[in-house]
Amino acid sequence: MRSVEELVAISCGSDSMEGILAYPEKGVPAFGVMLLSPHPHMGGNMENNVIRHIARRAAEACAATLRFNYRGVGQSSLRSEGGGNLYEYWARVERDREYDRVLPDVLAAWDWFKRSLPKNVPRVLLGYSLGAVLAGMVASRLDAVGIVSVSPPASRVPLRTLCSCKHPMLITVGDNDFACEVQDVRSAIFDTPISLEVITGADHFYRGLENSLGDVLARYDWGRRIPVKERLFP
Repeated sequence: MRSVEELVAISCGSDSMEGILAYPEKGVPAFGVMLLSPHPHMGGNMENNVIRHIARRAAEACAATLRFNYRGVGQSSLRSEGGGNLYEYWARVERDREYDRVLPDVLAAWDWFKRSLPKNVPRVLLGYSLGAVLAGMVASRLDAVGIVSVSPPASRVPLRTLCSCKHPMLITVGDNDFACEVQDVRSAIFDTPISLEVITGADHFYRGLENSLGDVLARYDWGRRIPVKERLFP
């Protein structure tokens, strides 16, 4: 399926975030996927290899996708508080786990995405690394049909927000991920309805295994068909 890509500007308060909206060249999208990038200090922008690959694979499945740069990343503006530079801003977000600072970016992009799609097109929220944490934090406030969490940094951030998510959720991890030990995830989601897929040989960055990740997501219909389990045993 051929798709069209547009560079877009998304308002967030007094700031503007740059993004790429992609949609089928012909017809109405079957669904929409909004992608949340990793931390900017770890290759976190809309050109990240995982984010870019997932966007391409979803487009091949007749999806509309939105990927964007958080405020202060790339050409996205940020009126920094206290006059600090953008590197210091993101370093503070990570050091103090102040991820709630990024939630306005996610909510603004989600609302913009909804307005950009035809009515009744179902939407999935997919986050990778830091993006997975943000997805869990905002899930209860969104009209998503599913949440996909790719390599949530379980060794650094507790998975409480993901485990309390009321939406159907899929977590994918690699079995060689320094930031997301499989057993940590299994322990966290024990006795929850969350589905887990482990990708053999993958590390946190999925270099060379992007297609394997895409294949897993395709099996779950990009988050639209996540089985709701009564109990998941490790």
